Amino acid sequence: MVELVGKFKEILKSKEVEMLEGWMVETNSLEIRVIGRFVRDIKRIMYRRSKFQLLKAKALLLEGAR
Repeated sequence: MVELVGKFKEILKSKEVEMLEGWMVETNSLEIRVIGRFVRDIKRIMYRRSKFQLLKAKALLLEGAR
């Protein structure tokens, strides 16, 4: 799980949005409930066509809430 979060941070820092889909597929295949829920929430944001900056801000906010 730590590795998944690390990869997610790298994707956010690099702004490589294309890498996000691959990360989501890899993460869903592991069937970890907490991460799966986070991925579903990301998908909702993406399908609403929100800007990447909004996605990044939400992810950082969620990380700070821990």
